[in-house]
Amino acid sequence: YPIGKAEPLYTVPKYVSVIKCEAFKGSELQDIELPEGLLTIEPEAFCDCEYLSTINIPDSLTTVSGDCFINTAISEFEVSYYNSYFTTEDGVLFDFGKTRLIKYPAADTTKKYVVPSTVSVMDAYAFDSCTSLEEIVVPDKIVEFEDGLFKGCTSLSKVNIPDEIFDIGYCVFAGCDSLEEITVPAKLDSEYQNSFHDITGLKRVYFEQGRERISVSFDGCTNL
Repeated sequence: YPIGKAEPLYTVPKYVSVIKCEAFKGSELQDIELPEGLLTIEPEAFCDCEYLSTINIPDSLTTVSGDCFINTAISEFEVSYYNSYFTTEDGVLFDFGKTRLIKYPAADTTKKYVVPSTVSVMDAYAFDSCTSLEEIVVPDKIVEFEDGLFKGCTSLSKVNIPDEIFDIGYCVFAGCDSLEEITVPAKLDSEYQNSFHDITGLKRVYFEQGRERISVSFDGCTNL
């Protein structure tokens, strides 16, 4: 899709079954109509569509992930009633069984969000650029924070890291400028060197007892 095209609405042709990676990246679209027959939206398809505010998941869609919607202005996800793969609750996009949180709408103005207890997986970039969120409550069954999970949540000042977490991905907290303290769980066994980079407001880090090694880097945490 032409990045410089200024039309606010685009209707995807009915014969399209796949929207490829980065297909609309950086476009000025505000609204897009997806056709019945669309099966797959590939990663970063709508990345950096900063004006995209609405999207409706059609009956036919079977594959989509949180990183499809990095840095958008979506305030609410809508899913067709007859889609048997995805659903929404309070505008948040889930798989049909609500075991996987796919994407929280970045333009939602809620300040506190409690992740449903049914959720065991949160997609990479699921909370990317949710600038209104100040607190996120994560269920204990979550064992992994995927890449960029809370990236750009500039107002986020409180989020729990469950005791069972064993892996934290790339730049999970980057840009969380209001986050002042973090507790690193003892079971954390795998993390990128930059999992905790660029948290400019971070002042305190606590390591739970029982941790055998510390390999975490806090580069860019200028107040630590």
